[in-house]
Amino acid sequence: MAVLVNPQATDRPLATAARQLLGPAGGGLIAVGALVSVYGYLAAHMINTPRLTFALAEHGDVPPLFATVHARFRTPHISILAFGVCVWALAFWGNFTWNVILSAASRLFTFAVVCAAVIQLRRTQPGRATLRLPAGAFLAIVGIAFSLVLVTRMGWKELLILAATALISFFNWLWARHHSARGRSSS
Repeated sequence: MAVLVNPQATDRPLATAARQLLGPAGGGLIAVGALVSVYGYLAAHMINTPRLTFALAEHGDVPPLFATVHARFRTPHISILAFGVCVWALAFWGNFTWNVILSAASRLFTFAVVCAAVIQLRRTQPGRATLRLPAGAFLAIVGIAFSLVLVTRMGWKELLILAATALISFFNWLWARHHSARGRSSS
């Protein structure tokens, strides 16, 4: 923070600071570190996310197409392909900074939903918690408020992508609910 007078003036503040402190080798070192970090992140999600959508499809929470297993390789190839297309589209339409903001904002929504779940579960199942923090509902409300404040710092593009994701999720929820109700009525 003290090295750069105006960190907002660069799209690579860490590399710029490292270059000023350690010379061109420092900037290159940070760039390689960021590349390895992003590769590790994508590799982990390339393994995890298609299997998650596969499991959701097996349980009827997303369309059964995502549970399709390749005959030869025994992998959820439709889920892998869908994830790859989504990652490619986000990389194509946005830059690194935009995607980092989008990733962080999606975690904020997850955090806020978990905080809301704490409030709901404490209300509906008051004695069930194994670990019970004092003032848990208050802390959950603070967490939701903090998330909402941070979301207001997002740009319209990120909000549009998150709104589209929420809309797709809502329609998937309606589909899964209808599919589940139909399955119960036929058995």
